[in-house]
Amino acid sequence: MNDGKRKKVRIKWYDAYSIDSWKPLDVILEATEEPMLCNTVGYILQDTSEAITICHSFNEENQVCGVIQIPKCSIQGKIEKLK
Repeated sequence: MNDGKRKKVRIKWYDAYSIDSWKPLDVILEATEEPMLCNTVGYILQDTSEAITICHSFNEENQVCGVIQIPKCSIQGKIEKLK
């Protein structure tokens, strides 16, 4: 439940891709042909000129869970405010 202090948002953003094992080049090229567009919903914890930090859960003891920081350069379109 939102306590009225945290803004709930949906963010569309491009994720980075990394692989750290030996793979055939054709497998890598196919996997990286298009960037992965992600949709993330959460509550804003911090919003700076460089990045936005959100969490998916919080409790009455001011603890948060599921924190992700998304660089602003990865965000596609506007950040959608949710109810």
